[in-house]
Amino acid sequence: MKGDKSWTTRDDESGVLIRLRAQPGASRNQIVTGPEGMLKIRITAAAVGGAANRALIKLLSKALSVPKSFLSIRSGETSRDKVVFVKGLSADEVDRCLAQSPASKGESQ
Repeated sequence: MKGDKSWTTRDDESGVLIRLRAQPGASRNQIVTGPEGMLKIRITAAAVGGAANRALIKLLSKALSVPKSFLSIRSGETSRDKVVFVKGLSADEVDRCLAQSPASKGESQ
């Protein structure tokens, strides 16, 4: 989670919006950043009936140490590209939490 935080789109007193790409049906749950700082969330749940979105919120909730109610998908409910709002944290706090999460891994593409 080093370098460019291009996934952060807004940081204000109420929280932060982040852009990410979801990959449902993955072999394991994992948070990955690519070389351009893109945030990718790999989820084992299939994209059926909202299961992948629920799993994504659960994984981010755990990684950020916030209740699931502090997270909401603002756009991209049915798309791989999503914008998620995180209530009560700054972009720096989100970046730090994701970097320290056991589910996080850098990708060298």
